[in-house]
Amino acid sequence: MQLRENFSSAYSDRCLADLQIQEYHQAIADCTQAINLTPNNPEADLNRGLAHYRQGNYTAAIADDHQAIAQLCI
Repeated sequence: MQLRENFSSAYSDRCLADLQIQEYHQAIADCTQAINLTPNNPEADLNRGLAHYRQGNYTAAIADDHQAIAQLCI
């Protein structure tokens, strides 16, 4: 990621690792970066929603999940 800052899938993958070790704040940051680089990225939206959910931020979790669903229904 240091060599290619625009490598969206690397941020998505690191987000998954962050979720596994319960680093939810970092997971949200990594998923947000992946979404910024690839706006139509339902996996990143879903994973960010999961991180928000695990932090107890249910409103943000629902918003991310709705965004992921909307992208899948296109």
